[in-house]
Amino acid sequence: LGQGTTFRVELPKGSDSKTLERRRVVGRRQEDQISYARTVALITTAAEEKSETQKETLLADVLRSRFGDNRDIVERIRNTASPDAQKVLVVEDNPDLRLFIATNLADDYQIEMAKDGQDGLESARRWVPDLIVSDIMMPRMDGYELTRQVRKDPSLSHIPVILATAKSGGDAVAEGLEVGANDYLAKPFEIRELKARVSAQLRTRRLERRLSERESRLAAIGQMTSAIVHDLKNPLSSIIGFAELTRQDVLIGKGSEMVTQDLEPVISEANRLSHMIAEVLDFARGSSSDLNLMPTELSVYLETVCLPMKQKLAAMGIELILRNESGVDPLVNIDNDRMLRVIENLVRNAQEAIWTGGQDTRDKHIWITTRCDASSVYMRIADDGPGISPELIPTIFDAFASGKKRSGTGLGLATVRNLVIAHGGEITVEAKGAEGGAAFVLKLPRTTNAQQ
Repeated sequence: LGQGTTFRVELPKGSDSKTLERRRVVGRRQEDQISYARTVALITTAAEEKSETQKETLLADVLRSRFGDNRDIVERIRNTASPDAQKVLVVEDNPDLRLFIATNLADDYQIEMAKDGQDGLESARRWVPDLIVSDIMMPRMDGYELTRQVRKDPSLSHIPVILATAKSGGDAVAEGLEVGANDYLAKPFEIRELKARVSAQLRTRRLERRLSERESRLAAIGQMTSAIVHDLKNPLSSIIGFAELTRQDVLIGKGSEMVTQDLEPVISEANRLSHMIAEVLDFARGSSSDLNLMPTELSVYLETVCLPMKQKLAAMGIELILRNESGVDPLVNIDNDRMLRVIENLVRNAQEAIWTGGQDTRDKHIWITTRCDASSVYMRIADDGPGISPELIPTIFDAFASGKKRSGTGLGLATVRNLVIAHGGEITVEAKGAEGGAAFVLKLPRTTNAQQ
């Protein structure tokens, strides 16, 4: 007595102690306790609706009730959202929790899942998500290192990262933010909180992208100022010269036929000047242009707006052909004036590609072909000219990527892309289409009668 240490243990006597159940009370290992706490905390109200006879509800039961068999869960998560939804990568080593987070985000976003940081990094490089939600404590590569690698990779460094973990304390938050995470979420958390943070980060990213695009446009406008001034001087000089000639013809009493001939170049150059100014203004507005959208029957619209183009091109020996492959006249919501600018730019590009000043006597054609499916309308503008050099394709829609054109502002295709995006559409280009020359393909959302 008086030396050493004494431990005294008291245990309850009798049969009042209930048998421990593995699913009800987890072992003493800290990892098990954390895993159990964060999984149970995230189970939705679907678990509470189980019958009284089934006292315990596993997370897998909730997922099965929504998606069916386990083997279908991953595939259905990937195919729930629309193909144009933003992409979220979920990196989590706990398979139940990984599926649960993915399931709750799958209605609004395209989802890809990874079981640890290494797998997540490989998925990010392959898939390039719009946002990453990652656990911190994972095997092979933890969430901190994943975030560091994402920030080091130029192709991924712009992607927002949300770190979610059971680690507590200010040090964990500080370390996550120091390595480049955009947000931090402590487990257990409510799914609505995760959804709100995901939405906020994606919204911030969209605003940053728009600001970057606007800064790029402003820089491009500054870059082109001197070139634009030079280009505008050419039509202005022609207008002034022919106007002076017209005045002299009138003063010496020449007939109306001669005066009319003098005025034709004035009108033509004035129209060219107006088109160049409109290109600069449209480029400055970018894809944020205010549109006056109207439900429009595309085939009827094309027949109307292309009639003057057909007549002008016919005089140059070029046939403009309209084709409707679907046999129906789909409705599209478009700004008629802005879409006319898109078509004029693309037809003018085709004309410049095949017009040789009369030196080539072969037949020349430009095709505008339309087709549609249940959700989209496609318009293809192609020619039988020499096509586009493949090395120009990656930058074809950039400002000043004019492909050695001798005239214009160099903003035509950049303006076309911005206007198509403003309509909620997409535009792609084929260097050498089936028709022989280049082909531009517009994809626009289709409007139904109900939507109208």
